[in-house]
Amino acid sequence: MANSEHLAVLYRGIPAWQKWRMAHPEITPDLSETDLGGYRLPGIDLAGVDLRRVNLSRTDLEGANLDRASLSGAIASCSLLRQACFTQSQAIGTQFKQADLSRADLSGANFTGADLTEANLEGANLRGASLSGANLMRANLKDADLSDTNLRRSNLSYANCREANLSGAVLIDAILHHAELINAHLHRVDLSQANLSEAHLGGAYLWGANLRDADLYHTDLRWANLSRANFIGARLNDAYLRGAILNSTQFEGNG
Repeated sequence: MANSEHLAVLYRGIPAWQKWRMAHPEITPDLSETDLGGYRLPGIDLAGVDLRRVNLSRTDLEGANLDRASLSGAIASCSLLRQACFTQSQAIGTQFKQADLSRADLSGANFTGADLTEANLEGANLRGASLSGANLMRANLKDADLSDTNLRRSNLSYANCREANLSGAVLIDAILHHAELINAHLHRVDLSQANLSEAHLGGAYLWGANLRDADLYHTDLRWANLSRANFIGARLNDAYLRGAILNSTQFEGNG
């Protein structure tokens, strides 16, 4: 439960809240289980704040500082979080359906099991974040930095990952059915056992990628760089490989 004194400060408005936080840096505010749905809180300092199970649906948090904040179990559907900072935050199982997280900084954050269905993450920084088991179906990740991100068993079906940087990302057992990965950077990405059926990877850079036992049925790999990639055991039925670069690519034992 939220601390009533901390809530009282917040209800006095952003200027009062910011002043109070500066005066009491030793306090970790507790706003847990509060209903803040629809509030306008742009640029607010929520660094380290306990926001577990808070309702943030349709809340305006553009440019807010949520560094190291605890958001696990919160509901932030349709919220405005553009350019917000989530570095090192904990958002396990949090709902971000249709939220606007464009240009947000989620580097090093823990979004394990989070629901980001149809969320806008265009240009976001997710470097080194954990999104294991997260639902990113139909999410917009265009130009996003997902390098070294843990996306194991995540759902990226129909997601827009055009020109995204997924270098070194872990996508073992991930679902990327019909995902758009045109011109994406996938250097040494681990896509073993992933479902890439009917995905579009035209012009993608997959140098040294691991696609062992992956499902690439009807996948578009035209003009992609597949040098040193591992396709052993992968299903490549009806895949398009016209113009692809296949230097030292491994295909033995494919289905």
